[in-house]
Amino acid sequence: MHSVTDSVSPGPFCNVCRAARVHATCPACVNSYVVGDRKKVQAVFESRKEEIKKDIYERLKIKERWKTQVLQEMKLEDKLREASLLATSIEQTLKQVLNKNAQLKQRNEARSKELSQQNAELAERRSLVFVQHFPDINRCQALRHSMVMEQLAALQRRHVQELLHIFPLQITGLQAPPLRGLQHAETIPCVTIAGLRLPDSCDQVHEVLQQSQAQQTLGAALGYMLQLSRLLAHYLSAPAAHGSSYQGSTSQIWEPRSASDPRPAPGAPKLPDAADLGLAVRLLERSVAMLCHAMMGAELSDCPEGWSPFAMLAWAFARAKLDRTETTQRILEAAASSGAGAPLPSVPRSAAGGEDGGGDPWQAAGAELFLGDPAALGWQEAALGAEDPAVADEWDIVHRPFLPPPPSQPDEVEHWSRAMFEDARENLHDMSGIFSRIRQVMPSLNKL
Repeated sequence: MHSVTDSVSPGPFCNVCRAARVHATCPACVNSYVVGDRKKVQAVFESRKEEIKKDIYERLKIKERWKTQVLQEMKLEDKLREASLLATSIEQTLKQVLNKNAQLKQRNEARSKELSQQNAELAERRSLVFVQHFPDINRCQALRHSMVMEQLAALQRRHVQELLHIFPLQITGLQAPPLRGLQHAETIPCVTIAGLRLPDSCDQVHEVLQQSQAQQTLGAALGYMLQLSRLLAHYLSAPAAHGSSYQGSTSQIWEPRSASDPRPAPGAPKLPDAADLGLAVRLLERSVAMLCHAMMGAELSDCPEGWSPFAMLAWAFARAKLDRTETTQRILEAAASSGAGAPLPSVPRSAAGGEDGGGDPWQAAGAELFLGDPAALGWQEAALGAEDPAVADEWDIVHRPFLPPPPSQPDEVEHWSRAMFEDARENLHDMSGIFSRIRQVMPSLNKL
């Protein structure tokens, strides 16, 4: 048998509290133990309270953030719903636009087919009209064009001959170059214009400037050459690299602003002073070289190397045989003795330029004028009377390009062309009226 005191757990309480198995039952234990430790218990409770408050505040913050996120999510859902509705409406609009585009594409294809058919029909009708009614008019235009070009070439040739009569350009002799120790050096031609010697190089210009008597002679020679080059460029419609004002030995030369503005370029004043004479001579030589290239074209390669542009121009005139004098033969002999080859045949069509050759038009015109090459302007086939397989009618008995035939005069040609145009406009289908009117205005045609 155990005692009561042995069964009660030991502790700070009294025996009564331990016997009753209840902590702090008697007032003494309560006052001594419970009330005495109240401050500690209260501090523990306060700390626990603060922890609970902090925990509650954190939970409230988390709840507020959650509410905010829920609101944002709701707003995003609303925006997503609106965006989906907008996308649906745009998709419907796009489908409508695509349908309209497909319809317009079909209409355009149909209209394109109709237009292509109409264009084909129009081309057939046009070709039929041209073949049946306008071949003679086209031939008349080609004839008038060829006659005008021939007259222009003859007029240009006559003007050039007159210029050479006024400003005779000659090579009076050959001199050795001022280089020592060279046995096979090329000779330098002595070029004169109107009896006045032209400089061979800029070094000779500076040497002449030291002699007071030779300055006027040099200025006059350069002035004549300047005037000759300017008139040649004007009559032949050739390019010129300078602008000039002829005043004899005090002539002026300058670089123009552009091809359409002949005034001096900014920063490039006129060059009449002796100090700038070398620059003026260089500019004149460059312009003369361009003129020679425009006149001769590929034939310029036959000129001896090392000759000045002035000598090249004299050689070009001698090669063209515009004056047919002993001077021409001497110039050609001088060129041959300087290493130039024998004269080549006329420039072929591909080298002379033109529409078929694709070359320089200046070379084509110059080759026809100076070398007498009809192929340079595309007249060789017409001059030989070649037939065109695309155009064949009753007028083939007349050899082209002479329509009307050779016994006719220029006034009869004009009457013939007018009759062709007037009758073609009045009645395109009735060709008999054209023949009767041509026979009336051209008595020479009745001889055929």
